[in-house]
Amino acid sequence: MTFLFTALLIGDSHFVGDMGTHLMKMYPKSAMFVMIGAGSITFSKPVIHNVCCPWLYQTWDGRRITILKSGRSKGMKTSPSSIGAILRAVRPAKIIIHLGNNQGDDHTGLLKAIRKHTAVPIYWVGIFRIKSHKAINYRIKQAIKQFKRVYYVDVTDLKYLDAQHTDFVHYSGPRAKAWASKIWERTK
Repeated sequence: MTFLFTALLIGDSHFVGDMGTHLMKMYPKSAMFVMIGAGSITFSKPVIHNVCCPWLYQTWDGRRITILKSGRSKGMKTSPSSIGAILRAVRPAKIIIHLGNNQGDDHTGLLKAIRKHTAVPIYWVGIFRIKSHKAINYRIKQAIKQFKRVYYVDVTDLKYLDAQHTDFVHYSGPRAKAWASKIWERTK
């Protein structure tokens, strides 16, 4: 298979902001499909199902980010219709997932949907230290165990709350770049 992109990033609001942009730019060529408020169930169904939130589908070619499609409301009428459609369009050499912060988990379903279309390595970035991180990361690890070439990326050692936050939930500025660098190092 010929890969069009070095990486496909799939995630929630943590990838929508500065951290996701920095991570995208660390690859020579990457694509990102993200949705604020998303859970793995959002991407695991035959048709991507958005019940609430803004979303973004964009690429990085080494020079500029191109927003292919985006939306600010319910419904996905103009987005790629399924994870399969995204994978056929992007043909990534690897996939990096950062989901689990929000409700709506179907981690096994998402991995099955991806594996129907590709056998490339998948790196699932766990949840950083929040109140429920142990339970969430446990569910991610349980799903991952069922598949070959799917790797858990532990980020519980990364400092979460500090003065660099704009909302005490999402990284921005220098902290976002540092966090993206750590994820990139652990997924290469």
